[in-house]
Amino acid sequence: MTISAEIAPFLPLLRRHSMALTGSQAVGDAVIVTMLEALIAEIGIFPSTSSARISLYTLHWKFYSSALHRVPTWFAPTTVSREFNLMALAPRHRQALLLVTLDNFSRLEAAETLGVPEEEFGHLLTASYAELASWDEDISALAAVA
Repeated sequence: MTISAEIAPFLPLLRRHSMALTGSQAVGDAVIVTMLEALIAEIGIFPSTSSARISLYTLHWKFYSSALHRVPTWFAPTTVSREFNLMALAPRHRQALLLVTLDNFSRLEAAETLGVPEEEFGHLLTASYAELASWDEDISALAAVA
């Protein structure tokens, strides 16, 4: 089976994931297009992992994270609300959270996708939840003052 046939079923899900990760469908799609163009140009960049799904998400993460230092802040929450909490998470924490909650990866699959040991992935996920919980407390405090 060709790589294109292996990854095709996951592209709609990756598109949803990319939009959630970047906060914008246009930016998310741009990351995917760039990744796919690079993959077509050099098939050797496709990572060897336990599944095509994990390889696809791993490659996406590499493209997204490599662009983080080159892209100016394209998202700055203008209000404190639950809709913006996810985008305010650190990118690696956001990725960990999305992999298990949105994309239904197991912890082991998500750790492999991010290239970290399962224990380190657990710490990333715990930090993500703690960060979100602290924002809920901040929102409650702001509402009480208002």
